[in-house]
Amino acid sequence: MEVHHHSKEHPKNWKEHFKEFFMMFLAVTLGFFAENLREIYVENERSHEYVSSFMREVEINTHFIDSLMERDQYLLALHDSAAIYVMDAKQELDLFEFFDIIPTYTIRYVSNNDIYEQMKSAGALRYIKDTTLLHLIIEYSNQSEATELRSSSQEMDFYYNGFIPVMNKWTLPGIAAYRHNDLVDRLTVKDQILGENGSIFNNLSKIVNADADYNIRHTKLQQFKTEVIPVLFRRSNNIVSSMSFMLKTKKQAEELLSYYHKHGNHD
Repeated sequence: MEVHHHSKEHPKNWKEHFKEFFMMFLAVTLGFFAENLREIYVENERSHEYVSSFMREVEINTHFIDSLMERDQYLLALHDSAAIYVMDAKQELDLFEFFDIIPTYTIRYVSNNDIYEQMKSAGALRYIKDTTLLHLIIEYSNQSEATELRSSSQEMDFYYNGFIPVMNKWTLPGIAAYRHNDLVDRLTVKDQILGENGSIFNNLSKIVNADADYNIRHTKLQQFKTEVIPVLFRRSNNIVSSMSFMLKTKKQAEELLSYYHKHGNHD
């Protein structure tokens, strides 16, 4: 009977065990570093994308503020002119003339901040390693939010609940019809808006009499002054306050954009 002799395996010494352990440790460590490098790269890319998109929103908001400032300056001049007209009236006041001066519309600042909200909700602000840039972004966003609150909430609340009710009280039917017709008549797309209702508009125009007597005198004039003058100045004050907030926002935006464009690396 043939006997098979198995070769005996020599037990590994400590050097061989250490070598195997070191190779495994090295592989895990390199994998860990590779994953970290990949995460850093992804975060840097996200940071660049978010910040670049955010800066475009800031530039849009700045242009919007410029247009709103120009419009608010116009509104402020009209409100102040109307207030002077009312205060100068001694014996009588022409309501038609008053409502020809005073604008009964308003505008408001609404911040374009979609990217910033995405960054907050996704926790992406931590991707921005430049602490100065991050501070400027947060500072600008807080100021822009305060400006929107001032314009959209506080100013609009008085406009709709304080200013408009007083104006409506003194708007006689003929004046209301005239203002409506004047607005529609000045539209470049008037025919497209009216469509088949053009004849109704023309018939309404015939009953509007701009030459009628819209003068108020004596007790009614004093009542008008008592009710209207405080409202006009309150409205002007709100416009001035909103403009002040917008100027602060624009200044923050300019500081932010200046820093951003001066630093090529926004990690």
